[in-house]
Amino acid sequence: MEPKVEAYIHKIVSQLHCGKEEKKDIIDEIEDHLNLLIQEYKEGGLSNEAAVNKALNSFGAQDQIATDLQTSLSTFHKVFKIATSILFGLYAFILLFKLLLERMIHLTFTTEQVGFLNNYVTFPENNRGIFDLAYIHLNANFIPFKTTVQYILESDSYNLSVILHNTIGNVLLFLPLGLFLPLLFKKYKVFSKVLVFAAIASLSIELLQLILQVGQFDIDDIILNTIGSSIGFLCFSFLHRIKNEISSIPSTIEHL
Repeated sequence: MEPKVEAYIHKIVSQLHCGKEEKKDIIDEIEDHLNLLIQEYKEGGLSNEAAVNKALNSFGAQDQIATDLQTSLSTFHKVFKIATSILFGLYAFILLFKLLLERMIHLTFTTEQVGFLNNYVTFPENNRGIFDLAYIHLNANFIPFKTTVQYILESDSYNLSVILHNTIGNVLLFLPLGLFLPLLFKKYKVFSKVLVFAAIASLSIELLQLILQVGQFDIDDIILNTIGSSIGFLCFSFLHRIKNEISSIPSTIEHL
């Protein structure tokens, strides 16, 4: 690259607030445009130096180009942020709908049609409410991996769909959470914080299912949900690392 062209591009890109990958893409794009202009002017009879000078002059003032590029980049990031927020909101709604709202609606309509019938929980004789120890004993598991091991050891007693839904399904259900949190919130770019958030969110849902009588509390669900979020975060970290490695590819302009 011509020294003048390199210095010209460097001044533009050094004013931008964006990642290395974005800067590299901008460098390549500007360089391609300038090379085409230089070639065109040289074919018109100008010397190399004259062609370079004319190409730089015709391309525009560096400060103005940098301002326009920054505006464009800011717009992209805003659109990306809004789109990601909408997707996260949609995911959160679907999650709550499937685990709570849908069951509550189903229970309401079933009760209206055939009388009180609840297939989500088991009620003890002389049930005294959700805080009855007998009710909690029948509908809560506090022993880690008890249910999962039971599915494995007694797999012949369950449909495969039931096993997959309550094991792999619980992992996949919270996997998007591990992706969305670090994308939307800087403080959740730390693995431990994602784990804590996922565990609290899963715990809250499990408790609500038990209290609202639309599901049983199972510590295994919390563990599997948290594992799902962990996998999601690891996917985010892997993609982020690839992005940084691509951005670190040596270019003709150094020390941006």
